[in-house]
Amino acid sequence: MSKCIVTGCERKIRSNSLCHKHDELRRRTGGTELKCHYDNPYMSPEDRFWARVKQGKPDECWPWQGSCKNGYGTFRVDGKDILVHRFAYALKYGQLPDDMMGTHKCNNRSCCNWDHIKPGNNLSNMQDRKTAGHYATGEANNKCKFSDAIVNEVRVASGTYVEIGRRFSMSATQVANIKNKRQRIATTLDREPVTP
Repeated sequence: MSKCIVTGCERKIRSNSLCHKHDELRRRTGGTELKCHYDNPYMSPEDRFWARVKQGKPDECWPWQGSCKNGYGTFRVDGKDILVHRFAYALKYGQLPDDMMGTHKCNNRSCCNWDHIKPGNNLSNMQDRKTAGHYATGEANNKCKFSDAIVNEVRVASGTYVEIGRRFSMSATQVANIKNKRQRIATTLDREPVTP
């Protein structure tokens, strides 16, 4: 049985003196060599992953150089898009459970350094985000409808929720949420002043 004519290939001939792999490449690209690492369906997922990561020192971020969705790197494995930071974590520490997230200690969504990724849940991820200052609350949030001063006035106002709502042009439900601290949990007026 004859072997493929491409140097180093030991596969059986399919047609044109080439194996199936190299004949498909010739048909798609016009040659038997792949032009890009990410076009290579014959590379392992790990090799394709590392070909798109810009590795640096162990304590630095390793940014993803491939496609991204909402800032998070993604790539396809077995016909399914996966997040690259979860893949990186799995390479060193093992697969994350489906109910856990891979959260970035460095707050860099495209980072693939497995030492910068820790398992967590949505709550811990949101707390980390808030601690890092990436989560705008109160007046800093561009969707804020009421100033901190109005929120504090609503909290101390007396009367029914409907009466207070009419006074401040808001719904009774919103008044209840503010008074019960389900919305606008803390305002800048609630916080202690920072002394230098």
